Amino acid sequence: MSPCGTCPYSDVMFQVQGRKRRRALCFLSSKRQLLLEKNKNRTGVKISKYNLAKDRETIYTNDMTYISKPRPEEYSFQFEETASMFNQWVSLKEAIEHCEPMALVNIRAKVVDVVETETASQKKLKMPAESIISDGETTASLVLWEKDVSAVQKGKAFNFQQVRVKLGKDKKIFNTTKNTVITVNSDASLNNIETVETTLERNIKTINVSKIEFIEQYHVSKTCVNCNKHIMQNNSEYVLKCDFCNYVMRHECTKLSAIVKIVVQDPSLEDLSNNTVHLTVFHNTIVKLLKTEDIYDEDFVCCSLLKLNDLKVTYNTKRNIVVDIEEF
Repeated sequence: MSPCGTCPYSDVMFQVQGRKRRRALCFLSSKRQLLLEKNKNRTGVKISKYNLAKDRETIYTNDMTYISKPRPEEYSFQFEETASMFNQWVSLKEAIEHCEPMALVNIRAKVVDVVETETASQKKLKMPAESIISDGETTASLVLWEKDVSAVQKGKAFNFQQVRVKLGKDKKIFNTTKNTVITVNSDASLNNIETVETTLERNIKTINVSKIEFIEQYHVSKTCVNCNKHIMQNNSEYVLKCDFCNYVMRHECTKLSAIVKIVVQDPSLEDLSNNTVHLTVFHNTIVKLLKTEDIYDEDFVCCSLLKLNDLKVTYNTKRNIVVDIEEF
């Protein structure tokens, strides 16, 4: 699946039978998030109410498309890795040059630099940690998720088993998965690799703004009582099913979560005529800022936010998610 960008859709590749692949275009961010979760867990999907492009092959998924879990009798094939090298150790160069995106590999490398993970306020939205690794011949980026963030240290060498090759903006990178195993590598030649003259951009930035210029969007959604993730699809008039943990619950049992998208001006940007920044503020950050749990009325929330002056805003510059916001 292609990353989000300026394009209004994400490019998706489905395995539909054996080795057969089929392209799809996903036009809705909520569907993309659901497909990403299914991709991460290697879970099959059943897609209904979709459209076909003019070539009669490419699938279009939109707000009417329904994504569900197929019954065992509805399919007779299993997921197949592409060009996987996870049973052998390869160099970074070999993995980058010879492995297709989504392949699993085993690599040995020294962690040259790492950006600490951040949490978006009390929501516990963990950002992945980005690192630079090197084996002396090649330098590459490695994205660390969840438990793997605390498993590495800058300046030390490690064995990385079952990391996934991914396609970044202009080059291949590596991502850890839920099955990745990281162990310390004591090889002196690897640990003594000279520090590469490259560092990661720090993705956390703090700015002082005089006010919130606009409210771009206010949205309240229902969240699962078990895993706290957003309910992506309406199943029926009476019950909802979480597409992430598969819990089925009554409508009235779900929790509500508010999200606000705001626009502020960043005074540190050189081009003052084009210094607007679009940011997403999650539920608990709004509660903390407005000092009330009652944030389900759009007029109240928007008016309250627009009345605030002199704000200190800390946000993730890569995802434009507000980590903290307070008056000063």
